[in-house]
Amino acid sequence: MFVQVAVNGSRTRADHHRVPLSAEDIAADAVACSEAGAAALHIHPRDVSGRETLEGTVVEQVCKAIRRRTSLPIGLTTELSIAGSPARRMQLVRQWSTLPDYVTVNVAEAGWDELARWALDQGMGVEAGVWTVSDVRRLALSGLDGALTRILVEPIDQSRTTALATIEHLHQALDLCELRSPRLQHTEDDSGWTVVADALKRGLQTRVGLEDMLTLPDGTRVESNADLVTFALHNDLTV
Repeated sequence: MFVQVAVNGSRTRADHHRVPLSAEDIAADAVACSEAGAAALHIHPRDVSGRETLEGTVVEQVCKAIRRRTSLPIGLTTELSIAGSPARRMQLVRQWSTLPDYVTVNVAEAGWDELARWALDQGMGVEAGVWTVSDVRRLALSGLDGALTRILVEPIDQSRTTALATIEHLHQALDLCELRSPRLQHTEDDSGWTVVADALKRGLQTRVGLEDMLTLPDGTRVESNADLVTFALHNDLTV
């Protein structure tokens, strides 16, 4: 079972006291998640104030800190809101001297295509996130499918019922467009575990982590990212 761990996202210590922010905290968390059985990382780098950033110096610190301690593949967000504009985002990522193993691009965001092609040219993998059927169509028209590390099936800000309906529509669209890259399915908060369970039922890759959920399916508050990974890997979520 492939379980990626999203260690922080936009969460703060006000959300959970164990959200890793500094490079060393993220690296220590990565080690614990690797030992718990996580297959890969998804990270939002933070500056010294805890603010999300794509600045090259911070990306270098995070990647080097993790690689000193574990070989777990490193994936970084490229969320447009962090940079503020497509042009600024491209300016920032082009300054990276230390590269992650892959980046996540959201197909709904302006400039995603240019960013994805640049990342592939640098030898990085690309996860393409699709939120809507329109995103699936954009991805199909890009011709990038065969080069992608995976497609992220992501129903955003939806109830459990509507999230599952959206997922079904997304998979139908992906199949209709003959997009064959591996699929990873996840979402956040109340729908998180429902979508994880559906992913496992479909035999897909999935994702957990403090970015996506702060509790177990029964509402119990978790202590760490590693606990979420352990629960996902060792409990039957498909019934």
